[in-house]
Amino acid sequence: VDDFAQTIEGLQLARYEYVGGAAPRRLIPVKASVEVFTANEAPPDQLIPFHHELAQVADPPQYIFFFCDLPSDTGGETAL
Repeated sequence: VDDFAQTIEGLQLARYEYVGGAAPRRLIPVKASVEVFTANEAPPDQLIPFHHELAQVADPPQYIFFFCDLPSDTGGETAL
């Protein structure tokens, strides 16, 4: 995760203040000046419907990055 965070940091993008969102998330400590969150901490039996990331806010993020540290043995796809 630290390599991922350092790669994102190296892009020197404008910082986006993450506030809210419907999914429970956890901030992952990293050795970079960027914030990395888990995608979703909801129980695995909870359905995640298709959605647009933070589309309900006046200033949605311009970039979203994905990182997979431990892939699922089955399923686990993220539709984009």
